[in-house]
Amino acid sequence: MASPHRIRVGGVEIGGGAPVVVQSMTLTKTHDVEATTAQIAALASAGCEIVRVAVPKLEDANALPLIVRLSPIPVIADIHFNASLALKAIDAGVHAVRINPGNIGGPDKTEQVVRAAKRAGVPMRIGANAGSLPKHLEELARQDTAEALVVEAETLEEQSALLATGLPVRPLVVGGCCCAHVGAIRGLAARHERLAVVWLDAHGDLNTPETSASGNLWGMPLRIAIDEGSVAPSDVALVGARDLDRPEADYVAEQGIDDDLARALEQADAAYVALDVDVLEPGTVPSFMPVPAGPSPVEVEAVIRQVASRTRVAGLGLTGLGAGAEPAHVMRFVAAAGV
Repeated sequence: MASPHRIRVGGVEIGGGAPVVVQSMTLTKTHDVEATTAQIAALASAGCEIVRVAVPKLEDANALPLIVRLSPIPVIADIHFNASLALKAIDAGVHAVRINPGNIGGPDKTEQVVRAAKRAGVPMRIGANAGSLPKHLEELARQDTAEALVVEAETLEEQSALLATGLPVRPLVVGGCCCAHVGAIRGLAARHERLAVVWLDAHGDLNTPETSASGNLWGMPLRIAIDEGSVAPSDVALVGARDLDRPEADYVAEQGIDDDLARALEQADAAYVALDVDVLEPGTVPSFMPVPAGPSPVEVEAVIRQVASRTRVAGLGLTGLGAGAEPAHVMRFVAAAGV
């Protein structure tokens, strides 16, 4: 799916309808400035518009200021295993950095790099692949690459911190379970005076470790967002919920949470729409945990358009997509939200 957002890497525009850009990577030792710049010049002559250089060592990072100055095209620094090299690359004036959060040294290191890149106005490319996983996850990667890449952020808190720190201006968050919304809500709440949340889900996701019969975190994300102060109960609309545990139903009644959009959006300056596709009538969009008697895609689209007509949609999250789900199943919701 093409990105609706346009960024600039040096003077080259990417995404948002910009023409396709040719990128390549040098094969030289980056600290060999003469060889590296010669290869960059050859690539540029062949039509390359952006070049990526590997920065595995300090001597490579130290060579970047001169390489950037001599290169006829924007330079991206490709970083593995060492956040300090990414910071040096940003200071050197590279036009973008590529990191893998799974091998950069943990959430704290990733956050340092993200914050430095944002201060400098340097775009980031996030790469994740099994080849750069730590040894203890290599076997899992051979069995299930996607699971291994998720496991690398070992806790929900780590995942949420990474997401909250690296959100684009108006994010489209796609996750497995609704836990993906926690970091998005946290990050957006920090940007807005008062963020509302419209939670479209067949389930309440309002349990706590004490009230949950299963202990599964995927039954708790909305309550987590409320309890950590990212959103107030009065600014939450729970739409389409029809399978609540008794403690969830009691909490909803106590806090006055319902599906009234006007109430939830009245004081908000922006809203995050969390859409678990199990809110829909089963069979309309493949989902993990379908529940009978849900609204149609047309009705859910209308809800999202109503949100957009009342306030700014700060972001949209899509979760619960099951096997066989395709972009075409959810594009109407993305268009309605305007992200």
